Amino acid sequence: MIEFKRFNYSKNPRYYDEDRVKLNFYKGQKILEYPDQDRSDLLYITVNSVGHSDPTQVASIIKSLHNQISRHFWGRKSRYKKLPFLTSIEPDKNHWKYHFHGLLKLQDLKNYPSVDAAIEVIRDSILSLREVKKDSKQYSDPVHICHLSTDESLDDYQRVLTYIMKESTHQYDPLFHLQEC
Repeated sequence: MIEFKRFNYSKNPRYYDEDRVKLNFYKGQKILEYPDQDRSDLLYITVNSVGHSDPTQVASIIKSLHNQISRHFWGRKSRYKKLPFLTSIEPDKNHWKYHFHGLLKLQDLKNYPSVDAAIEVIRDSILSLREVKKDSKQYSDPVHICHLSTDESLDDYQRVLTYIMKESTHQYDPLFHLQEC
């Protein structure tokens, strides 16, 4: 298991509860079972929502995306279990628009020709949702997907997981939606 490193909160020191972030960091590692048990591929996903969104709208995007991706890659197995997907909903600096970051583990996939093909399927699934921005002057692309390969050092994995869990507070738990699955 990877040790928790303190996140640099000096840029935006609002509402951070370091004890809860640390606790969720270890829970997230346990859910992903990475890097201890297997060396599956991880995808870091960022999605911008349409217009003046709120956290409940972004949560519905996450839920529908999680169901679509699991159904595509796992087929009938997705009725009983979903792909491991950790997410965090974040506001912009004015709390006007929301977006989310996610860490998706690609494991035991039914249709899996390559990582690039899987990224294209996920991008198409995200863009098919009407709550996601298609065109924007501020963002060149509403969907950013980054592949964290198993050959790279674990520093990127640790940094991304800490970044996702930094939104953990007593009011918001990034791991809450996994309790329904």
